[in-house]
Amino acid sequence: MRSSHVARVLLCLTLAALAGPALGQADKGWKDLSPKGGGFSVKMPGEPKENSQQLDAGGGKLEIRTYTLEVNQNLVYVVAYNQMPTDANKIGDADKKKILDGAREGMLNNIKGKLLKEANITLDKNAGRDWQFDALQGKMYGRSRAFLVGDRMYQVMVMGEDKGVMTNKDTETYLASFKLAK
Repeated sequence: MRSSHVARVLLCLTLAALAGPALGQADKGWKDLSPKGGGFSVKMPGEPKENSQQLDAGGGKLEIRTYTLEVNQNLVYVVAYNQMPTDANKIGDADKKKILDGAREGMLNNIKGKLLKEANITLDKNAGRDWQFDALQGKMYGRSRAFLVGDRMYQVMVMGEDKGVMTNKDTETYLASFKLAK
């Protein structure tokens, strides 16, 4: 996967918030990521690169933090989070749905993706969404989860050229390992 595709995916995560190496070896050699102040932990099959970006967001600044691991040119893992202008605990289910719909649609639009499957999920009673998609007009496939936790949105995603990346053991291990800090 070209770096421009990774940058495109990272950018779409930001915009949406506003509205091992070998497959089948799950958990062998994986590392815990629990960044200070991040409020989460997750297992990744290597050491991700951290990035922080400030963006203009409707009259204010929005900071998005991303942790990206490019296993090879065809496989990438991403965890991202950002502050939201509103606390998810203070809004109704309909508004949470709109925010999650916006996250999904923003991502899909920015990567020329198509929704293949979707489910509402929760993480420690926090609203979330799990979706599978194809991207870049069928050249890539992926799976993403987004969660609204207080005044933050978290997104956990894996994307690769192999259609199996949506449901393989490594993806399941990665997504299931995402936990909120206690």
